[in-house]
Order: sequence, then structure tokens, then C-alpha cells
Amino acid sequence: MILGSAAGGRRWLPEDSSEPMDFHQTNTDSSSPATLARPGTWILIASVLTLGLFGLLTYHVNVTLRVGSEMTQAYLRGEALRDLIVEHERELLSAAAMQVATGEQRWLERHRALEEKLFASLNTAIEDPQPGYDTDALNDIRQSASDLSRVHADAFQLAAAGQSAAALALLSDSDYGVGMDRFGKESTRFIEAFRAYLQAELVGHRRHELRSLGVGMAIVGICILMWVYLARRVRKRNEAFQQELVARSRLEAELLQSQKMEAVGRLASGIAHDFSNLITAIRGFATLARERLSPEHPARRSLARVEEAADQAQGVTRGLLTFSRKSASEKKPVDLVAQVQEDARWFRRVLPGTVRLNLDPGSQPEVWVLGDRGQIQQVLLNLVVNARDAMPDGGEVTIKIDTDPKTEHESEPRVTLSVTDTGAGMDPSVLQRAVEPFFTTKGSEAGTGLGLSVVHGIINDHGGSLRIDSLPGEGTEVKLSLPVVPAPVARDEGSSEEGNEVSGSGTVFLAQGHPYVRDILVTALEDAGFRVSPATSCPAFRSLYSDGDLRPDLIVLDNDLPDGCGVNCLEKIRAHGYAGPAIILAHELSPEVEGGLDADVMLLHKPVRVGDLRRLAVAMTRSRSSSEEAA
Repeated sequence: MILGSAAGGRRWLPEDSSEPMDFHQTNTDSSSPATLARPGTWILIASVLTLGLFGLLTYHVNVTLRVGSEMTQAYLRGEALRDLIVEHERELLSAAAMQVATGEQRWLERHRALEEKLFASLNTAIEDPQPGYDTDALNDIRQSASDLSRVHADAFQLAAAGQSAAALALLSDSDYGVGMDRFGKESTRFIEAFRAYLQAELVGHRRHELRSLGVGMAIVGICILMWVYLARRVRKRNEAFQQELVARSRLEAELLQSQKMEAVGRLASGIAHDFSNLITAIRGFATLARERLSPEHPARRSLARVEEAADQAQGVTRGLLTFSRKSASEKKPVDLVAQVQEDARWFRRVLPGTVRLNLDPGSQPEVWVLGDRGQIQQVLLNLVVNARDAMPDGGEVTIKIDTDPKTEHESEPRVTLSVTDTGAGMDPSVLQRAVEPFFTTKGSEAGTGLGLSVVHGIINDHGGSLRIDSLPGEGTEVKLSLPVVPAPVARDEGSSEEGNEVSGSGTVFLAQGHPYVRDILVTALEDAGFRVSPATSCPAFRSLYSDGDLRPDLIVLDNDLPDGCGVNCLEKIRAHGYAGPAIILAHELSPEVEGGLDADVMLLHKPVRVGDLRRLAVAMTRSRSSSEEAA
């Protein structure tokens, strides 16, 4: 099981690890009802598309019928014109011969009627040609008919003059036969060209019918597929809706759990703040008492132990505030080897005699990481306590530092800190939920389920990653991977809290609501040579500044005053004309608030160490005095 830190994009994956378990997966299932349209919408879309597709099919059918009708009408018109030309070719010759032979007027009238009908049809076809008509052939037919008409007129004149033999000879002359042959050939050319056109049109019409048939089948197929898809979509939505009901119930339970976490976080934050004030008082009074004793006094060692215990309690406080997201860790270069060796003395005190603690600091005398000493101690303490609880019948706990994790996924040097026990181990279902808040296998009377959650949060905040390997009956190994930083430059021993005494002068205005903390801060500042005027609230502090005769050289404000925060109180004091240095005591300030502070304001994190407060107060007042003398 691997938990990767988001800081710097780091993710620690040892070579022999399986695929990491993601404890914060986001459900992006495409079958979620939120990603599906309503069934009514899909039915409407399918109906509209079906109507549109059938409308397209109807259009194709109509086009096919219209083209077929046009082809039929064109064929009929062509056949009628062909019949008219052939018929008139025969009847005109017959009528002309009969009129010359008999001289009867009725044959002349019939000849003229046929001739008028023929020329009217030819003129109409030439002036308004239909598709497929060969107008050149029609013009030639009309010209040939005109030539024959003139021959018939000459024959009729000879017959009227009583020269019937000459008229019949004119109609049987070879020139007349040539004209008749030309008339027949032009008529045949027109008919063959029109039939070729009709043949081509019929071929194209067959292709169009095949396309229409293919389009129709495609439309029917699309409609069938669309309705089948719609049915599957609706069924899938119904299944997803049922899954959503189950997921919603699970989310409601998770929401209740998160609300419980928020309530516990707020409670932890309030307890941590109150406990922080007590730690400040305990450690401060112990420090003052130890400083007032001679170096050989036997009580100094006991008081030093009290200070160490207060430091350990301070780490617990920081862990609670980190869990409740109310405090940022105070990261400084930390020698991990030295801290683990020092903490091991305390860990042995929380382990029963049946549990042995083994320490393997590795081959390097120093390994430096950027971290919060108290929070790293809290991480180790939580892991050791978990290991102890996993071995009720006794066993071994091993803390090991490995400076060469040999992982190809990290380019920067890292150190691996592992805590291994020989306890009962965890099965996969428990391992999957190991870092889940409030999850515990110890029972409500023995555990809160927050130990590994706090470890997870602290390690992520330090840019590291966490891995848990465990099998039932084979114990558990927790590996913490942290980035290594260069060793810091050695500090002057005189700057530590155990070093030289610091002394200052001037007046300090102090605002602190907690009586124990206020007493220790006043005592510490007075021991450093300051005159201290304390106040318990922001209004009392403003009255102290505006009503008194003294003007402070430094003001110290707790940001958690009973009736207002210290930053707001400082702004009001600034408005009354105070331009000197100030110290804000706070667990944490938001980036916006901290960024808005001027250069003469310093932030001192709580719980406050009296040595840090004295040195900072002396440095700030001396800096102001130097600036005034230079001016």
C-alpha cells in the first residue's frame, strides 16, 4: 500500500511494489446518471430522426416514381411522333396518287389535311423540343416533306389541266423516289436517336432505383439500430440509476462521517489551543526555575526533563492542529538519526517489558531532513504505539534508517525510515482502510482510529510518502520516505536557550488572556530587564496604550485574545500612532494576513518558549534603538 505526496509531484514506488492503492479515487464512471440524458429526451430525438429518415425515404420513392412517369411520357410522345411521320409518309403518297388518278376533290382535301397535320407536328417538335429529340433530323424531315409537298402540288396542277398521265409520271419519277427515300432515312435517323436516348435514360433510371433501394434499406437499418441503441441506453440508465441509489446511500454515510471528522477536528483544535497555553506555562516556569538554580543543583536535571516532556507534549499539540488543519508545521533542518536515537529513550517507556525495541540508525552518522521535530516525533510515537497494540503477547519493534532506498522513481536523495513489528499483521481488507480516519480494529474503548491518519497527513505535509506492507501472522512494516537536505551550517552555541543570558531595556506592553501564560511571559520579560505592562484583552490593551503616560518600546500580542485577534488589535494601535516593533503570538496566520504585516512585526509560533521570546524582544528593541541613534 502506497500513499504518495502531492507536494512537488512526488510519488514513492519501490521496485518490488504492486500497483499503489489510491485512497482518494474520484468516481468518473461514464454510466453515472449524471452523464446520461433523460429517456424522454432520447425518445424524442429517436422519433425525430426516425420521421426524418422516413421522410427521406419517401422523397427517394417520389423521385423514382416521377422519373419513371417522365420516362413513360417521353416514350409515348416519341412513339406518337414516330407513328405520325410513318403514317403520313404512306398516306400522303396514297392520297396524292388517288387524287391524280380519279380527280376527286375529297382526296385533295384529305391530302391537305394530312399535310397540315404533319407540318404542325414537325413545327411544334422543332420549336419546343422534348428531351432526346434530334432537332437536326426534324429539320431535315421538314425540309424533305416540303420538297415532296411541292412535287404533289405540281402533280395536282397537271391533273387539274387534264394531264393525268404527266401527273402520274411526275409521282413515279426517280427524283420523287429519291425525295421519298431521303424523307424515310431522316425519319429513321430521328427515331433511332430518340430510342438511343430512351435506352440511356432507362439505364440511368435503373441505377437510380438501385440507389433508392439501397438508401431505403440503409434508412430502415439506421432506424432499427437507433431504436435498439435507445433501448440499451434506457436499460443502462436504469441500471446506473440503481447504482446511483446505492452510491447515494454510501455518500450519505460518508457525509455523516466527514461531519463527525469536522466536529472532532474542531474539538481537537480547541483542546490543542488550551493545551498549548498550559504547555507554555509548564515549560516556561520550568525554564525559569532551572535558570535560577546553580549549575550543580540536583533539581536542574529534573527540570530539564520537565522541559523535554513539554516539548514532547508540544509535538502532540502540533499533531492535533495538523489533523484539524489549524496549524502549519514549523519545518527546520532536523538530524533524523539524532532525533530517532533521542526519541527511542522515550519510546521504551511506553512499551511493556514483553516488547523489545531495536534501533538500526544506518551507516550514516547524520541524515538531515526538513521537518518539524515535534511532528516527526509524533509520527514515530503513533507507529510505535500501533506496533505495541499489535503484539499483546510481546514481540519486537525495529526502527531502521536506510539512506539508500534505491528507487528509480525519485531523482533527489531520500531517506527511508521504517517501523517494523512482529505482530498479528493485517489482511487486505484492513490494509486497504488502514489510513482511513476513525477506522480501527482495537474497539472504541482502545483506539480512536486517528493514529495513521495523522501520520499520513504529517508525512504528506513534509513532502514524503508512506508505504505499509503487512500479511496476516507475519507482522507489519511501515516505511516513510522523506527528501534529504544538506546539513545546516553549525550555529554559535551562545545562541541556544542554554547559552548566554540576554538582557534588554525598555517598556513592553503585553496582551495575553490566559493567566498562566501571561504570568510566565511577564516574568520572562522582566528577568530580561524589561518593564512589562500586561493586559488581558484587546480593549484593555487599547486603554493601556491611550490612557497611560508610558509609551512602549515593544508590544507583544496574543492572536487568540478573548474578544478579538491580536492582528486587528495591532492595526488599531497603529492607528493611534504607534510605529514601533511588535510580536504576534499565534499557532498560524493565513498567508494573506501574514503577508500584510509590516517589517516591524514578527510572528512567534505557539507554544512559546521563554528563551525565544526574550531573545526576539531584545533583538527588536536593540534594532529600534540603533535606528533611532543613527537617525
